[in-house]
Amino acid sequence: MLDEKRSVILAYLFLFFFGIWGAHRFYLGKWFSGILYSFSWGFLGLGLIYDFFTLPFQVMSVNRTL
Repeated sequence: MLDEKRSVILAYLFLFFFGIWGAHRFYLGKWFSGILYSFSWGFLGLGLIYDFFTLPFQVMSVNRTL
């Protein structure tokens, strides 16, 4: 899975169902912010709102580096 491209749809599914635990962040390989999301419930929801709007750009950025 290390060299596979990440999917925007799968990232949004992780965000909707497991976002407060940072699953979408772990999926994108952002372990540090994923751990922070886990302990702060997605920065009390503010981080989830931010990620809702920026997730496609985050996925594109991760896919460019693969």
